[in-house]
Amino acid sequence: MNNNTLIFDLDGTLVDTANGITFAINLVLTAEGLLPLLREEVLPCIGTGGTALVQCALQKAGVIPEPSLVHHLQQKYLSAYLKEPLHDTYLYPNVHDTLSTLKAQNTYLAVCTNKAGTIALQILHELQLSPFFNTIICGDTLPQKKPHPLPVQHIIRASTRPPKNCALIGDTINDELAARNAGISFTYAAYGYGTPEALTSSPDQCILAFSELSEVYSNITL
Repeated sequence: MNNNTLIFDLDGTLVDTANGITFAINLVLTAEGLLPLLREEVLPCIGTGGTALVQCALQKAGVIPEPSLVHHLQQKYLSAYLKEPLHDTYLYPNVHDTLSTLKAQNTYLAVCTNKAGTIALQILHELQLSPFFNTIICGDTLPQKKPHPLPVQHIIRASTRPPKNCALIGDTINDELAARNAGISFTYAAYGYGTPEALTSSPDQCILAFSELSEVYSNITL
């Protein structure tokens, strides 16, 4: 048994959502007469929340992201994504089994994502992930989102476990900075969408597959 709290990013950590996000943003771009983007072009835009994602996509499409245009297209993007939130979207291998193992070891499990709650909660529900998590914080749950420490601090308080027993598992710099800003350990999911070069410091742990978490954290107190 342990007294750990593990906080998971969603996109690129628990679930491979990149194809679905690319599909939704391309519906918006092509409706505006713009060329669609490749998955590889969209990957750097993921993990920042809907507004920043639309800004990033417009820049990659060669369009100046004027605030009024971004706001307009963000609403269209959310509408398109909500219609098919699981389009070409998959769990990473061994997610259910690994979470089951961690849960059985008394690990407090939480999700901290910048994704809009209407979409994130539906994905978690449809992929049968929701029951594993004690707390789920989405991009619009609190006044701030990652990399601000507030969402992570909220989860730490809810877990009633000390920060030294907490770790955030994610794949982008926003995850790293959220962990650092909250004063907890950061585990880098190297199989996700980010790149090691984008991080500002060396992660405390690095995993090449989700299943490695069982070895890293089962029966171990941080």
